[in-house]
Amino acid sequence: MKIEEKLYRENFLQSLVPYKTDEENIFIQYYFDSLWHGGYQTCSSTESPHAIISLVTGGDVLCTDPAGKTIHIPENSLYIISVAKKGYSYKVPKNSFWQRKCVRFRRNALFDLLANRFFQKDHLVLSLKNPERIGKIMDEFKSVLEEDPMATSEISGLFMRILCEIRSQMDFQHFPESLLNALDYIQLHYKNPALSRQEIASAAGISTRTLNRYFTEYRKDSPANLIGTLRLEYAKSLLERSLLTIKEIALESGFCSANFFTRRFHLHYGITPLEYRKKHFSGGKL
Repeated sequence: MKIEEKLYRENFLQSLVPYKTDEENIFIQYYFDSLWHGGYQTCSSTESPHAIISLVTGGDVLCTDPAGKTIHIPENSLYIISVAKKGYSYKVPKNSFWQRKCVRFRRNALFDLLANRFFQKDHLVLSLKNPERIGKIMDEFKSVLEEDPMATSEISGLFMRILCEIRSQMDFQHFPESLLNALDYIQLHYKNPALSRQEIASAAGISTRTLNRYFTEYRKDSPANLIGTLRLEYAKSLLERSLLTIKEIALESGFCSANFFTRRFHLHYGITPLEYRKKHFSGGKL
């Protein structure tokens, strides 16, 4: 792609993880944040199967899809291409600009399985009520690539978090504000082993009965299941990259004991924490 310096600026990070086609992890190709000035035009290419998630933090752009339809992508929106194809082109209107944070994922069987459950179209534009939530996750993708690009388990966990956040914001017009507050509180405090439904409900300004009803009605889930999933994903990332003992990881992740953690991990992933660590540890020699 030809870059015109005065019209285009980009901070670019590339993953060093060798490409794999297995279904165990989500893989990132690139992270970049960019600023396109008015008048800049470019076309996309598909050197390899990939997908992108772009958070628009300022300005707007006109995108033309492979079918020739023009799509307006404004500020505070999320632009998702789950199946990249040749033919996407972009144009920034004159006297305007377009600023975004973007993660480009390698597509494999796991990615396609998850993406197909969340997105029914090859591409979509989602107006965001709370873009800062997506922005924090995008920043975490960047931090992982900067600090430990081999932390594939942590990247997979972040991918699941961003999918859940996207789903929530796709339905935000139907979500009560108190449920969004409850979800925020859980994200901040799930590592606390004493976290309870009563505490979450109180922080959200609702009763525990209403909290359970909201989860059932809007998420088809329960607070306990969400907390457990977040703890397991965090524990999995620690198994892959830290030298903490199984007991220390259990407590750090919010589980009350190593035995309980081991049972839950095996039930969820079909493998014990110790077996998972031996297979996926990337921090050197154990």
